Amino acid sequence: MSDELVFINLLETSSDKPTLPEGKNGASSKNWVKDKIIGFFKRIKHPFRPSEHRSRQPIHLVDWEEERTRHKRAVIIGSTALVLFGLAVVVGWHKRVTQARGVVLSAMSDHAEYAMGEAANLSDLEPGRAYDLLSGELDRVDGTIASSRDPELKQALTTLKQRISEARDIAAKITPVRPDEYLDLSLVREGARGHALNATGETMYVLDSSSPAVFSVSATHRAATVIGGGDALKGARAIASDDHGAYALTSHAIVEFDSKTLASTTIVTDDGGVWNDPIALAIFGGNAYVLDRATSELYKYTRSSSGDGFGDLRRWLHPGVVPDLSDAIRLAVDGSVWVLTTQGKITKFEQGERTGYHVQWSEALTEPVGLSVPPGGSKVWVLDRGGKRVVAFDRASGSYVGQWTSGMFSDATDLVVSEELKKAFVLVNEKIYEMEIS
Repeated sequence: MSDELVFINLLETSSDKPTLPEGKNGASSKNWVKDKIIGFFKRIKHPFRPSEHRSRQPIHLVDWEEERTRHKRAVIIGSTALVLFGLAVVVGWHKRVTQARGVVLSAMSDHAEYAMGEAANLSDLEPGRAYDLLSGELDRVDGTIASSRDPELKQALTTLKQRISEARDIAAKITPVRPDEYLDLSLVREGARGHALNATGETMYVLDSSSPAVFSVSATHRAATVIGGGDALKGARAIASDDHGAYALTSHAIVEFDSKTLASTTIVTDDGGVWNDPIALAIFGGNAYVLDRATSELYKYTRSSSGDGFGDLRRWLHPGVVPDLSDAIRLAVDGSVWVLTTQGKITKFEQGERTGYHVQWSEALTEPVGLSVPPGGSKVWVLDRGGKRVVAFDRASGSYVGQWTSGMFSDATDLVVSEELKKAFVLVNEKIYEMEIS
């Protein structure tokens, strides 16, 4: 007999029968309790058998195709969100970079505009200050370009730099020129080459140290003549001139060439061995001046009363005046004595003493090779071969006046300037070029 039936029989034989509520659907309380007890033991005996009263749950089968679709959709949505986020970051970064670029460019442009305006105002009276002002502005822009990592900012600043450079050229009176060929010495004498140039009035003189020869060239008629040559010119270093003709300086003598008779005469000989390294010669007021850079001395020879030669030499500088002329390359005399050095320094002497003259310009002359101080003129002219330019300075103050630039000046060796004719003549190898000046 089963356990549940034993328990029920015990209930039926019990003399103490409690009053129980009436069962569902009109069934007696006894039957209702019996059903509950039997159901309880069935559940204990078969714990995994679903109850008759428990609703059966449906079994769902997984649709893997739909699952893959949902997964793919989720990946696409996530990727899209990530891309959009990345784009938002990039756009934000680009916006910040653009704003920063605008701030820098605006500040640089405003500063440059102000500087260009100031330079334009300075141009007529102080072109040197205008040049220095805009040169400083160019350096400022260059520094910003070098430190920037923004290509667009670099490009914008490069354009600004070009504008500043053009403004500087105008304000500082920098004039690009294409000099005209004036004369080809090789057509006068085959194989000729010019090394030094000098002029008196409307006649220029060219020294060819390699041939050697001296040429007389008209400054107005494009005509040239060989007025001297031969052994008398051996080792010639410099040339000077006056109304009598041309003078060539060698290592030990000064030779005169008469432009009318074509005669040559040795008028000074360094018999005493005073000269060590004579480098430059000038003729002025009937006197000859020889610059010796080895001794940093300037020697003066006075023309004799007969006019046939020069007297004894004397030291032109006053006692105690000992300048350093070891790098001197050019000499000009117009009452004052002007000396040009390889460093671009111009020194002016008067009555044997150094003056306070100095060039008022921050730009360096990189390779000066020629000096011209026209008699009666207002400027000092320098041929700067390294800078491919001719630069003018005020004769009285040393202030920068202007410059004329040309690529062909890179091979130039000397120049003469006629402020009266408003022309500059530049010697380049075997040719003489002319350009207008103002």
